[in-house]
Amino acid sequence: MAVDKRGYSRIFYEAIQPMIKNNPRQSAAEKYDTVILAAGRSSRMGSFKPLMPYGQSTLIETVVDTALEVSERIIVVVGHRSPDIINLKRWDEHVIFAINELYEKGMFSSVKVGAALVKSPRFFIVLGDQPQIPAAVYQKLLAAETADVIQPAYKGKNGHPLLLSENIRQAILNADDNNPNVNLRRIIKRFQKQVIEMSEPSVLIDLDTPEDYFGVP
Repeated sequence: MAVDKRGYSRIFYEAIQPMIKNNPRQSAAEKYDTVILAAGRSSRMGSFKPLMPYGQSTLIETVVDTALEVSERIIVVVGHRSPDIINLKRWDEHVIFAINELYEKGMFSSVKVGAALVKSPRFFIVLGDQPQIPAAVYQKLLAAETADVIQPAYKGKNGHPLLLSENIRQAILNADDNNPNVNLRRIIKRFQKQVIEMSEPSVLIDLDTPEDYFGVP
C-alpha cells in the first residue's frame, strides 16, 4: 500500500482531506505559530498575573486556549516563576515553553526568545495578559492581505495580537537586545504594515493593574 511522507496510507490520507479543509485549526496548524509573552513580574498588578483567575481557569490558560483555536503550535515565553506556569497543569501537546532567563531586561528579550523557536512563515505575538481577545480577531488578521506586519486596531488605535512575517523574525533575531533603544515597535516601523480595524475593544486592553483586572466584564 502506498504511504505518503508523513506515514499515512494513501487511502487514509485522501479520506481525511475534507476533514482537514473544514477544520480551521488544522488548516492553520501547518502555517502559524503563536508566541505568548508571559515572563514578567506583574509588579503593577501586585499578584502574579498568569495564574490569576479568569473565567473558569486562569489568565494564561485562557490566552493559550484561544490561540490554540487558530494555531497548532504555541510558544509560551516564561521567566518569573516559570515553574509555576509550566507545572500548572498537563498542557496540550501543542504547547511548548521557552524560559527567558534574562526577562528582567524587558519584554523585547522575551520576544527574541520566542521568535528563535518559531518555525512557521508567519506567526502571532500576543501578550499573556490579554485573555479577552477572541479567536475571531486572530482569524480576521489571517484573512488579511499579506504584509510584514498585520495589526488590529479599535477606533484608530493599534493593538494586539500582531501577525508578523519571517522578515520581521529575522530582524528581531539580528537586533541588539543590549541596546536599550531597540524594541519591537521600532523594528516593525521599518516594514510594510497593514492595520485591520476591529469591532473588538479588547485588542487595546491588557490587564496591568487591579483596576484593569476587576474592571473586565
